[in-house]
Amino acid sequence: MCNNLTLSNLTSFSGFKVVAKKNNNYYSIAIGFKYQSGKKMFKRKKQKVIAYFGNDILRANFSGYGGFRKEMVGRTSVFKNRKTAINLAKLIKRHLDYSKNFDIVIIKATIKGKLYEGTYHDDTVFAGETLIIDKEI
Repeated sequence: MCNNLTLSNLTSFSGFKVVAKKNNNYYSIAIGFKYQSGKKMFKRKKQKVIAYFGNDILRANFSGYGGFRKEMVGRTSVFKNRKTAINLAKLIKRHLDYSKNFDIVIIKATIKGKLYEGTYHDDTVFAGETLIIDKEI
């Protein structure tokens, strides 16, 4: 989860994101929705966890993993550093239910819109309203 979120002066940022991949589509590992490159995010009301994260992070009073931040509603985030994405992908793979037939991959992506800057463990993250998938790495 993203912590210490503050409004950023940036309007776009390219970074790294851990996603689930199935049939050449990319999905949120925590919420389960399909990413649509270049389309603005919207508020999710249902959660279908693919791996690792709790089943109730959309609750308003959720406090696990540092809590779901209101600033993240309608946004997704990317890591500044590739190494952090690699480490998270390894952790998720250890907890993945492979019966769901997803692969865990890292994408290079650009986020746009009203951006927030924050932290995830010891790395910088940027959260934005639109995700543009550049490439799988």
